[in-house]
Amino acid sequence: MIQAGQRFDFKPNETWGAQDDLRTVDRAVARWVIAHGGSPGLARLAAQASLADGRGDSALRIDEDVLRGVLTDSEWVGNAASNSQPFVVDGDLFYLRRNFLNEVAVATMLHQRLRSFDVEDETLDLHGLFDEAGGNAQAGQVEAVRKALDRRLFVLTGGPGTGKTTTVLRLLMAASRNHRSHHDEWPRILLAAPTGKAAQRLGESLRNATPEDFPTDWQDALLHVQSGATGTLHRLLGSRGTRGGFSRDSENPLDADIVVVDEASMLDLALLRALLSALRPQTRLVLVGDADQLDSVGTGSVLQDIVVALDGEAGQHLQRLRHAYRADAALRPLNEAVRIGDATAFNAGLNSASAQALHRPVGTVSELTAQLDAWSDAILLDYRAHRIDKPVNEAESDHIPQLLAAAGQRQLLCALREGPFGAAGLNAAIETRLSPALQSESGTSPGARWYPGRRILITRNDAASGLFNGDIGLCLLDTEGRLRAWFQGGDVKPRSFDVGSLPPHEPAFAMTVHKAQGSEYDEVAVLLPPQAEHPLLSRQWFYTAISRARRALHLWGSDAAVRHAIDHPARRSSGLSRRIRTAISP
Repeated sequence: MIQAGQRFDFKPNETWGAQDDLRTVDRAVARWVIAHGGSPGLARLAAQASLADGRGDSALRIDEDVLRGVLTDSEWVGNAASNSQPFVVDGDLFYLRRNFLNEVAVATMLHQRLRSFDVEDETLDLHGLFDEAGGNAQAGQVEAVRKALDRRLFVLTGGPGTGKTTTVLRLLMAASRNHRSHHDEWPRILLAAPTGKAAQRLGESLRNATPEDFPTDWQDALLHVQSGATGTLHRLLGSRGTRGGFSRDSENPLDADIVVVDEASMLDLALLRALLSALRPQTRLVLVGDADQLDSVGTGSVLQDIVVALDGEAGQHLQRLRHAYRADAALRPLNEAVRIGDATAFNAGLNSASAQALHRPVGTVSELTAQLDAWSDAILLDYRAHRIDKPVNEAESDHIPQLLAAAGQRQLLCALREGPFGAAGLNAAIETRLSPALQSESGTSPGARWYPGRRILITRNDAASGLFNGDIGLCLLDTEGRLRAWFQGGDVKPRSFDVGSLPPHEPAFAMTVHKAQGSEYDEVAVLLPPQAEHPLLSRQWFYTAISRARRALHLWGSDAAVRHAIDHPARRSSGLSRRIRTAISP
């Protein structure tokens, strides 16, 4: 009963830890533990595990003292053999049970694939699949095709421009011929990627090959591979949307003999589990991606963990491609130095790259403004040279692909989204400088949001228009004075849309490195955060950023920030690599 004059203290309970970095959901997890009788120490640990999950870790690494305290909460914390408690301790890792079950399931299904083999046609002649003049540069690609022929799981990894898609095409052609020789029919092939844009790029890359690229006896295999269905993994698996889960699973598996997943570094733990569960035992799975790039937005670093586990004794299931075909020779040493974490080699590469790799010390808004002005002026010169600011005739659109390519030659990449050093602020600054000049030259309304040359990034998949999250469009003026947004059309001609009918979008002159994964540009500027030890600065982030450049690289940031990025690899806490290794050990 409330007594007259009684006072209440509504200050939050801090006993389970109110660290500033905890999110609302992390605090809710801690409150749930307390409300159901858990100890304050366990509540604090649960909140930290939830925070770690939000950062992409599969588990929270804990020391022995914490471990001894946690194990006293036996009704809350189990081990690998238990199946009811909400938390699991395995070694020095503290798991949310969901992540633990996902990790164990993935390791188990990968193990089954690693132990399964198909009959390889040792008489299969790969002559004609590769350019005989390629020599040692193609040795890794040829080896990849030979390894993959009898594997239920094969991983192809390598940096940008190392020929991953070229290898996948030939791998699928050889596997298709091999399958047909044993089963008297062509294999059913499904091509997928975690995002719509990545799936579209994969399909386009495979279909860019022509019959003239191969001898006559390989052309039927080429046409069969190019007829394979391409789509996002979520669509392939039959995502149930907001209801959660997928329609394809072990009870309703995918009807496929070969499944290829490109940009596999974007796979998270739960999505990989869903994919593996939906594969028939005899289906071959090929994972393709750059294991040194940024990890997925979701939980886990599955491609990196798998590659680490397969190196060595299980190397027959893995091939690394190292020879870069597209990146300029001056930029390759920079990419490799960052990949292996050698700051000294990176600085030496900068010095020898001359004008193709320029480092500018940008740490203040005024220094940034000077670089942005010069960068914007260079874009304007490109636009004028290619007449992007002039009207185009939609009926004669054969030259539109050249305009789209010219507008995408330069790209500014950054780590942050907000503030003057973030993508939103950078786009605003660039548009402020570009739009008046382009509006006045084209005769469009001054101060209007849309103008010829405006680049935009679609931010949500839209089935009605066929535009995907990540698609980049270019605004052009038609001969009747209307502004329309043009997008590359894949196998068909570029498509144009009224600017008022577009799905959600944002300017694309600057974008975060995450948004640029899987893309390459002739000239790239990479802006590092002004704080040298910013938590987003990691070796994987920096490697992903600089390796987008094919011809020229501009680094905007302090020496300290560059050094910090190279010296600090992002290592997500996970037990997946260890579980895979344990499974494949004799």
